[in-house]
Amino acid sequence: RAVRMRLRARWALARPAAAVHAANAASLATLLHEPLALDSPAPSLPARSIPLRIVQTCSQEQVKMFRSFMASWRDENPDCRYQFYDDDDALAYVRSNFGPQVVKVYETMPSHLPVLKADFFRYLAILAHGGVYSDADTDVLKPVANWSRPFDPSQVGAIVGIESDSIGRKDWKRWFPREMQISQWTFAARPGHPILHDVVNRVLVKSDAMLALPELNDTSVMEWTGPGVFTDAVLDYLATELHVDWRTELHRLRQPKLFGDVLVLSTTGFSPGMFGRSESVLHPQALAEHLFYGTWHPVDYYTPVGSTASLFTLGCLCSVSSESTCTHTNGGTAGTFLRRFRSWFTTGLSLHLFILRGNLASGLRLTLEASYKYKCAYVRT
Repeated sequence: RAVRMRLRARWALARPAAAVHAANAASLATLLHEPLALDSPAPSLPARSIPLRIVQTCSQEQVKMFRSFMASWRDENPDCRYQFYDDDDALAYVRSNFGPQVVKVYETMPSHLPVLKADFFRYLAILAHGGVYSDADTDVLKPVANWSRPFDPSQVGAIVGIESDSIGRKDWKRWFPREMQISQWTFAARPGHPILHDVVNRVLVKSDAMLALPELNDTSVMEWTGPGVFTDAVLDYLATELHVDWRTELHRLRQPKLFGDVLVLSTTGFSPGMFGRSESVLHPQALAEHLFYGTWHPVDYYTPVGSTASLFTLGCLCSVSSESTCTHTNGGTAGTFLRRFRSWFTTGLSLHLFILRGNLASGLRLTLEASYKYKCAYVRT
């Protein structure tokens, strides 16, 4: 029986994207309770496809850690409806808006890996009512209402950003679940968009096999609810519905490009200053910055090495900044020095992760590059 369970799980991970898409694809009406309506509608500009709604979620224990970042999304987007969901709120939302199949899978996701529910919830929330989703450890760099520019917002049904472009690299599997990976820490879509419908179906199809695994690891998370399954849904939609050869069209993309109703951003859009091919957070294309607090990992994932790495990072910060009141400005939005300070701490954790993976040289290079970047971008005399 144990062998059958392992083979079944391995088969689910290895199935082609088209097979997962076709198997047991529940209709949108089956997934959702109808009619769908918020207590009050999300604000919307005239002739706009994606509602001006911002969704974020984390546990109540993490609210204090991310309070300043979440405040940036509210403060910099006064024309958007901001909705925060803690764990209890998210469960209530799923129960009130979705049918028994979705609720059952959501409730049975292992509690020791809360990231599974957080991942699934983001897809469900945007599928049902549309808007922008962004992780709690992100910093908004441009007003959401301007994200579709220079395209007509009425023609944009989804906004996604390339997280990493590793086409041509033989070692991409060491770092990412997909060779061309789409960010799922930040994305936007209209209600009922086929991409979100597809990714929810994929999560449902894989649930039995994943729950049968004796242990869920990082790879399981990436494939079940994380960037692996989200990337598959996005690229499959581009390829099958819009006939886009994403290997050539998205490779080395430097400008936002509209494919049908899907606006694809370069790596600078949601991953500025990361992975070698993106511009800095000051670039006009940079819309949001992910600070990688990594709270989805188990608590025992971190070791004392992390503290050492963090101290190293803070030392770099002290060496480049003697100012205690500096602020930064991006496209008319302002943030606090505290947010920058916390991003440095996060860089220390990134160094720690590289150390754990046996790649100290890359970790040191990352930290030194960050030191230079923040010195140039944020320290103002």
